[in-house]
Amino acid sequence: MKSKNALTVILAALMVFGLAFSAEARAFGPAFSNREPGRALGALQTFLALKLTDVQQEQMKSIMAKYQDQGKDLRTKMREARRNTWAVLNAIPFNEENARNAFQNESTIREEMFILKAKMMAELKSVLTLEQMKLLKERKTPKFIATEHGLNAGPQNPSE
Repeated sequence: MKSKNALTVILAALMVFGLAFSAEARAFGPAFSNREPGRALGALQTFLALKLTDVQQEQMKSIMAKYQDQGKDLRTKMREARRNTWAVLNAIPFNEENARNAFQNESTIREEMFILKAKMMAELKSVLTLEQMKLLKERKTPKFIATEHGLNAGPQNPSE
């Protein structure tokens, strides 16, 4: 039974990371290829290193399930907004007002995705003990942060 719960939590964690990646809502292409191939595996290793209790695993599954439908709806809206943006960009003649509206619509959806991710992550972190939070913070290296934001690796905090 414990192995079944562990497998369920691992799959749930992968869903969280999927939601996190889709929150960026990038299309496949050159921007997508800049991602590090092993990043998802590293995130999974970090998650497993937290050694969550059965109670924590259940709480996290519940939190993730709570946000699943909202995330799916936002991803669908983002795909539609992207199609509209491309249609506006390829329209002849160019219409500035339509371009602005398409951009604002996509930006609003991206903001909602970001807020949803932030709320879910805050709830997930609230389940962790102080020791687990410390381990999680230690695992977030400057290299990961730099890669995430397309910056050169190095300290992200001027005081470092």
